[in-house]
Amino acid sequence: RPAGARRGRSPKTRPAPPRKDTCARPAGARREYSPKTRSTPCLKDICAATPVELPPSQEGGVLRRPVVQGAPQLSSMSHGVTAFLQARLPETLNTLPPARCEAVIRDLENGAPYAIGSQLFRGAESILYQGTCEGFNFIVKSIRNRCDHWLGDVRTRKDTGKLSDNVSYATKYKHLSNEWKMGQLLRETAPNPTPVQLYSMRRVKRLGLELGWDLLMERINGLDFSDKKLLSVLSLSDKLRACIMMAQAIHQLHQRRIVHLDIKPSNFLLDRDANVRLIDFGISVPTGFQSRTVAGTAGYFSPEQICCRTLGEDTDVFALGITFGVLFGGRTLMQNPEEAKSRQYRHNAMVDMEKNTLPAVTDIPELNGVFKPLAEVIRDCTIFKRSSRIGNCTALIARLVQAAEICKVKI
Repeated sequence: RPAGARRGRSPKTRPAPPRKDTCARPAGARREYSPKTRSTPCLKDICAATPVELPPSQEGGVLRRPVVQGAPQLSSMSHGVTAFLQARLPETLNTLPPARCEAVIRDLENGAPYAIGSQLFRGAESILYQGTCEGFNFIVKSIRNRCDHWLGDVRTRKDTGKLSDNVSYATKYKHLSNEWKMGQLLRETAPNPTPVQLYSMRRVKRLGLELGWDLLMERINGLDFSDKKLLSVLSLSDKLRACIMMAQAIHQLHQRRIVHLDIKPSNFLLDRDANVRLIDFGISVPTGFQSRTVAGTAGYFSPEQICCRTLGEDTDVFALGITFGVLFGGRTLMQNPEEAKSRQYRHNAMVDMEKNTLPAVTDIPELNGVFKPLAEVIRDCTIFKRSSRIGNCTALIARLVQAAEICKVKI
């Protein structure tokens, strides 16, 4: 056609119908979004919109077990557990007086220098070191990039090479910064929550180059529940008390509309005072979040995590049920993180989430016979179909208490 001429419309093509006046929005009216296109709210907006007031849990400068509304009054752990913890753990990690410890923590929050000591633990993404500042001991959770191999500290340079290369530095930073933001939000909404306390997040630089990041956090004087010696000391009543305290700790997060998303025995610590503490918020998300990738730990994946559906409180309840089963002698699920990415695996998880009313955990060796009602509660936590599963920690705690009364187990 000649230059500048408009293209003619074919006879079969009909012009678009005129827009109706009823579709127009009044001035100042907000646009309504469908559930599929609704943006995910940020954690800070959620916590600001739904504040939750909890009774203070600090008496005499010592962190006590938090008080949850409607929670049962639990008795103390058995004498054998208390004696084991006192023999296995030091009396205190800091010899400074409480007032001095609080002053050092404020200095760390304001950028005070610190020193990195010996390595305590090496994970898949980060390394935990002993940190000190003016005689105060804490944990330094550190991540490093490739520049640290040439310009970093001698200690971190030697340890960083032992980490797995499957996780990129950007992903490590994303998880570490998410844990820092989560700790800040929990600290603003509750003065002394069960989760570990975070002090500061520092950027490590040398010669103008970024070498990595350090997350300064509280060092908890305790043992995690993956310790076989600890599990061998705990009686059935002690394990049931620990399960209820775990559910209470997760309930505190759910009250702030936060999903932990990485619940497993190693993320719960039993401190020297026999209190359960919760750690590791690197992949925690707001309630209602829909991820594009499978996040969590293999063996504890819920069907909605595998098929990347909306995550909620029942997602943590599913992982809690598997954790409880492990505490009572069971095993984790047979899950491969690589297979979970396949289309067929996700399709099967989708079918299970919609139709399968069977539990994922069936064998719980320590809860056979008269303790069958307790086993049924744990199995109901791990039902594949979301509508048939125990939906929140409040219902879970009530079911555990009721089952304990039926089985005549003292909690």
